This record gives sequence, structure tokens and C-alpha cells, in this order.
Amino acid sequence: MKDLFEFASFASTARDRIPSSKVDWSVSPFGWMRHHGPRTKSKMGRDIAQTWLEARGVKWEPSENGVAHLFVPEMGNVVVHLSLLGKEGLFEFSNLREPGLGTDAIWLIGIEPLRVRLWGVKPSSCVGLPTYSSDQPGYHHYNFDPEDPPQWMKLLDEWSDQTLEGV
Repeated sequence: MKDLFEFASFASTARDRIPSSKVDWSVSPFGWMRHHGPRTKSKMGRDIAQTWLEARGVKWEPSENGVAHLFVPEMGNVVVHLSLLGKEGLFEFSNLREPGLGTDAIWLIGIEPLRVRLWGVKPSSCVGLPTYSSDQPGYHHYNFDPEDPPQWMKLLDEWSDQTLEGV
């Protein structure tokens, strides 16, 4: 049996080679979210979207199609994705579905240390976006700088704390 401390030294060497983050989460009220796995973050995104709808008095119900997360009568079936700003300063959203794959609207919740934005996307906007080699046909991913979101994303809501920005 090999000594675990040998592997720990390999890991320490690798850690020292990781570039510094461009994003400071130390003053963020959302830093705790970074320590949860993808499934938990996905559930948080759905719960946030449901609470946002309820706070605005918008009727919704769980989607019954087995794909979408919510059914909003004015919009149809909605899939919710959540992304925390990565250390490179980009959002990454995956599994964005094209039309005909169970969703009428896609909501993207982008969480930065001191700002959160909710964008709406039409599935038709996902056609032509990059795919991972392991993706099923019609499923795409997209990375973008939050300061320069693409034109095909519609800002639905935004929250920020200007009192802490620039700290």
C-alpha cells in the first residue's frame, strides 16, 4: 500500500500550478453556493425561479412533460439553468435544448459575487451553439462574459448590491 502523503504532495504541486481566480467570492452572500454539486445547484435554480414567480404573483405549476422544470401558462414549459461565475470570469451553461426537445423557454440564472441576473432564451437561439462531443443531438453549451451577454438573451430581472461593488 502506498503512503497517502505521497499523493498529497502530488496534489499540492498541482494546486500550486493553478492560476489565480479573476473572481473574488470573499464578500459575496452567495459564496456558499460554490461548494455544492451540480444536482444541488440545479435544484437551487428551480427553487429560485419558483420563488421569483410567486413573488411576482405569476401562476406556475410543475411541468408534466418530464423534461421541463416549470409550466408557466404565458410561456409554456420552462427549463431553468443556474451558473456561478467561474474563476475565469465567465458563465458556463450546458444542456441548452433546441426546439422540439421539451421546452418552450430557457431561463439562465447567472450568479456573480455581488450581482445576479436572470435571462430568458428561446430554444431556437440554441441552434448552432457549440456542443460537447458527448452531447446528444440538440443539446448545446455556451460560455460568455457577463459584461457582454449575447443579443439573443433577454434580461428578465437583475439584482445587485452597489454598496459592496468595488470592495
